[in-house]
Amino acid sequence: MLLQATDLVCDVLANHTAAWEVFENHGICADCKHNPPPVPIQHFVDMHCDGRIDEFLHELNSAISV
Repeated sequence: MLLQATDLVCDVLANHTAAWEVFENHGICADCKHNPPPVPIQHFVDMHCDGRIDEFLHELNSAISV
């Protein structure tokens, strides 16, 4: 199952430990690391990756499929 832009950051991080590294590499803040937010991946990408959702999802999905 591939992750989508609408999936919640908190759910992704709770269910896929390999996803943490991707979020950390893209600047997840300390507060969010301790309490991942219930916001869509798209929101994180808009805030931290200049909205490049396709690139982020590719990286994220590659990380969790290993």
